[in-house]
Amino acid sequence: MDGHLCLSLMVLLQTTLLLCSAPCRASITNTTISAGTCVCNTEDAALYTKAGYEHPIRRYLLRNHCVPATGESTIIFGEPWFQLTVDEQDLWTSGDYLAYAPFTSGACGVS
Repeated sequence: MDGHLCLSLMVLLQTTLLLCSAPCRASITNTTISAGTCVCNTEDAALYTKAGYEHPIRRYLLRNHCVPATGESTIIFGEPWFQLTVDEQDLWTSGDYLAYAPFTSGACGVS
């Protein structure tokens, strides 16, 4: 095997291992978030009028979009749901699609 090809394959393997060793999908699994806590979507997700997939979808929140939590939460079939304020509307989404904002200063959504 050519030395450059071998080195390239090793770098690719190391990069893959690095990326996959971290959680691929973060989620907020605790059931309490303080009002005003900034949370971000880890993937595109629907926002519902009430907690639970059976309720009407009001809008969608795109991946990496950050918004403040209202502090309201509930558990439905073992899955945590959190109420978020989006464009002055209080809507619900699953904690499976949320992560705490990666920044600690500035307004929610601004790093």
